[in-house]
Amino acid sequence: MGTPTVSVIIPTHNFGHFILEALESAFAQTYQDFEVIIVDDGSTDGTPEIVAPYLDRVTLISTDHQGHTAARDVGVAASRGRYICFLDADDLYTPDKLELQVPFLEAHPEIDFVFSDYSCFDETSVHSESWMANRYRFQQVPYRKENGHRLFLEPLYEAYFYERFILPGTLLLRREYVIETGVYDHSVGAKVFYSRMLYTLDRSNIAYTDAVTVRRRWHGDNISLMNDVVNTSIVQVYERFLQVRGYEMPIAYRRHAVRRISDAQYRLGLAAVRDLDISRGRSHFWRSLRMWPLKWRAYVALLASFLPRAAAK
Repeated sequence: MGTPTVSVIIPTHNFGHFILEALESAFAQTYQDFEVIIVDDGSTDGTPEIVAPYLDRVTLISTDHQGHTAARDVGVAASRGRYICFLDADDLYTPDKLELQVPFLEAHPEIDFVFSDYSCFDETSVHSESWMANRYRFQQVPYRKENGHRLFLEPLYEAYFYERFILPGTLLLRREYVIETGVYDHSVGAKVFYSRMLYTLDRSNIAYTDAVTVRRRWHGDNISLMNDVVNTSIVQVYERFLQVRGYEMPIAYRRHAVRRISDAQYRLGLAAVRDLDISRGRSHFWRSLRMWPLKWRAYVALLASFLPRAAAK
């Protein structure tokens, strides 16, 4: 068996009810020189049995449950392709994803990775035909167009810092870039990818495929919808950013990080109060106000937590 040009890595944990659709979207690619690696992150829903009919076309690696990010790293370590891309087990590739992106990277050895637009849907409707159309800062970055791709004339870092618009599934990355930038930091939960980009994007050469290459599925089990996990991760990501890079960044960046921490602490406080954990809620509200004393909603929520009805709960 020859070495494939692309390694498609599919991490999954209990998404057996979606994964066959994801696999079919990979197999439907008009560009066919790729391998598929499924990393089953400790699933308990029979995922290995579900994908068993495809084992002549995929590599299945089973691990103990360590999280989505660790599963991606396992897939990278096992991959053989010159290029690496990811597909979440609940999402879908468009048929031309690889055909659009592989030849572009082949023609541009100076580019480290390319990403693209994506759409969002659930089982009843399409929520967004183009996620990137409304990313205002991104759309203001100057570029020149070449074969359906944007080559940026100014750094993309500031736009990404504020808008966080790169979906991992839209990426096609050079293998050496992935190895050079290192594995993900697993300690920041749901926002691991964003955390990594904060430290690597300003020293990366990036291009953009001006087309939708991924259909992102919205459903109740999406990790991006797990509010406590997400908000805790936001606090961790930005606290670390302030410690590691805050001293060298413009004051506007530091202010944005501080406000993001304050907002996340406020939301964690609301969640705690909804769970009737008033003491923990107050602690989060205080932390929110320490980071951003002008956040008046945190004052209101803190005062409301001392009302007799709240205290009785």
